[in-house]
Amino acid sequence: MKNKKLYYIQFIRKDIIMAILIITLPFVFYLYNLAPKHNRVWEIFLFKINSGTFYDVNVFLWNIFTKILIIAIISIWFITCKYWWRFALLLGLTIETFKLLGIFKEAYFINSKINLWIFVLPIAFIYSLLLIYISKKIGYYNYAKTEISQINFEVDKLLVEVKHFKMKDYKMFKQKLFELRKRKKKMNKKEYLVRIIVLRDQFENLI
Repeated sequence: MKNKKLYYIQFIRKDIIMAILIITLPFVFYLYNLAPKHNRVWEIFLFKINSGTFYDVNVFLWNIFTKILIIAIISIWFITCKYWWRFALLLGLTIETFKLLGIFKEAYFINSKINLWIFVLPIAFIYSLLLIYISKKIGYYNYAKTEISQINFEVDKLLVEVKHFKMKDYKMFKQKLFELRKRKKKMNKKEYLVRIIVLRDQFENLI
C-alpha cells in the first residue's frame, strides 16, 4: 500500500505541474500590459526594449506574446495528444514560429531581404525533436503508470492466493518482492517494470 501511494503521489505531481502550466499561460500572456503605452523605448534592469517600427512597446510586446501563447498551446497539445495526427500540429508550430520571427523582422529589418525560412526551419526542426522526445517520455509515463498499477494488483492478489497452500513459495516470493520494492528508488520506471513482470511470471509458474 505504501508503494502504491508513492506511485500515485508521483503521477499526480506530474499532472499538477502540467495543469499549473496551462493555468499560468493566460497570466504570462497579459504581462505585455506591464509595458508603458505611447513609449517606443522601455528600459528594464540591464537592457531596454525598442518597439522598432511598431507604434509603442506595448503593441510590440502584445504581438510577441500572442505568438508565444499560440506556440505554447500547440506545444502542450502535441505533447499530451496520443493520436497519430498530432504530427500535423508541427506544421502549425512552424508557421507560428515564422510569424514570431516576422514580427522582429517587421520591427527592426523591414527593408531587409533576409529570408526568414533560413532561420525558421532549423529552429522549428530542433524544437519539434524536443517536443517528440518529451511526448514519448510522457507517453511511456502514462503506459508505465497503468502497467505498474495493474501488475502490483496482480502481485498482491497472487500473494493472497498462494499464502494458504504454499507457505514456502509464499515466503520466498514475498521476500523477493519486498527486496525489489526496496530497491525501486534506485531504478528507473522501465527497469522496475521489467523486473516486476519477470518476478510475476516466475511466481505464476510456481502456482
